[in-house]
Amino acid sequence: MYGRFNPRFTSADYDNDGDIDFLVGDNSGIVEFYRNDGDCNFSSDSVINDFGCKSWGLTSCDIDNDGDIDVIIAAEMEQKNSVLGRFYLIQNNGSSNCFMTSGNKIIANITKYYGTASILTFDFDKDGNLEIFAGIRDTINIFNKVNGVYKQEIICKIPASNEGYLEDLSKGGLAVGDFNGDNYSDIVIGGSQGIIRLFINRGGE
Repeated sequence: MYGRFNPRFTSADYDNDGDIDFLVGDNSGIVEFYRNDGDCNFSSDSVINDFGCKSWGLTSCDIDNDGDIDVIIAAEMEQKNSVLGRFYLIQNNGSSNCFMTSGNKIIANITKYYGTASILTFDFDKDGNLEIFAGIRDTINIFNKVNGVYKQEIICKIPASNEGYLEDLSKGGLAVGDFNGDNYSDIVIGGSQGIIRLFINRGGE
């Protein structure tokens, strides 16, 4: 990965061979697949896409419920207008080649602040559908699938620091887990301020 900066990772057993592989994106916009040979030796299998600009957001999930792990990427666009970036779905084709014959499907636009984001997916409301959570600059966003289309909603705006500096969650990360043992998934998030925040899912309360 020589000459590439600010790498972001997601990992899963993409080729269904029993070991964990990973994908990496970065400031270049290149998203590259590194395959595990089963003995923790990783080699670049392929560049699955070059978005031409920042590809900071990567998350792995079986979005189409076919048993293969797909990837969603938040990538900035080079030519900016009202749409600054997009969420792209790259589906796993279920073969040993994983992503080689897969195209990009645009599933949502990013229209505020930055064209990329820190992202994760999970079934927040337990309705059987995965929601996309995104840290875009100083906002936490949820993208819900409604009638086949992902709709964006800002659910939280992080306050500026005491010195007036804005948070930048796009440069941070998110993690999900049931931290309080109530069977609902919660979120941990942090950005450029260096403050880690926990958001508890109250299960629709």
